[in-house]
Amino acid sequence: QSSLGALASCFAENAGAIRIVGGGDSVAAVHAAGVADKITCPMLITHGANDRVVPVEAAHRLYAALTTKKKTLKIFTPEEGGAEHCQVDNRPLGISYIADWIAANL
Repeated sequence: QSSLGALASCFAENAGAIRIVGGGDSVAAVHAAGVADKITCPMLITHGANDRVVPVEAAHRLYAALTTKKKTLKIFTPEEGGAEHCQVDNRPLGISYIADWIAANL
């Protein structure tokens, strides 16, 4: 099965418990709604260490709340780039990391 097919299956299996988390209120909503512990598919959380829109602590809280066996938290640092909100200071780095993670994990 292709990575895209695996991703679609994951979303189908976790309907109602998953949504694409883009930061801000979405992070808080997933955690506060009590759905993080219901997610069973592999999860990747990315965040910039210097994010001034969503505190990096939100990513750590969401990661801690996830009970799925396969979960990854990637905090982009200023040294490597991608440390700002949504990796705006190095979008290609963020996109490449996400694509590589999907290929390796789904």
